[in-house]
Amino acid sequence: MSSITISTLPASPTDVTTCSDDVEESKPAPDIFEASGKQTIFDGDAKKQKMSDQDYQKAFGAADDRYSQILTALLAQVKKTS
Repeated sequence: MSSITISTLPASPTDVTTCSDDVEESKPAPDIFEASGKQTIFDGDAKKQKMSDQDYQKAFGAADDRYSQILTALLAQVKKTS
């Protein structure tokens, strides 16, 4: 299984893992988001996460926003060193 893992400061950890191999082609690979010790697997099934659809979508939006912030910061660092 291939994955991308992004971690931030240990005092406030945020991990994002995107899996790409060993998954059926008909199903998208799940994204795993961990913040403050709570892990959420975004595979389209809110019930597996014991969440309502509304809470799942809210959590997905928050995770997506955080992921965007991390990538923006990473790109800024790359630009500084280029």
